Amino acid sequence: MEEIMECIQKRSKLLYDINCIKHYIEGGDYDKSLKEAWHRYNNELEEVNNRISEYVKPHYSELYEQKSKLTSEIKEHKNEIKKLKEQIEYIDTLMMETEA
Repeated sequence: MEEIMECIQKRSKLLYDINCIKHYIEGGDYDKSLKEAWHRYNNELEEVNNRISEYVKPHYSELYEQKSKLTSEIKEHKNEIKKLKEQIEYIDTLMMETEA
């Protein structure tokens, strides 16, 4: 967890630096080294984003498994409810026949 927090902090700093450099580039006030720094920061940002994704993906797969399991349980319960309703209808039918 500590490592992902470091990645998120690094990502935030990189975004800030990139946006600062971008401001100068858009204003036309830059040289070759500033543009190279911008590309280097963008590449580093991509690497950090990839590391963050690696932490997040396993968590998502666990959530998808849990969702699938719960969805399956819901289907089972719906089928059980359907059977119980049929039993109630049958009992209602029996009760009406005995009253008539």
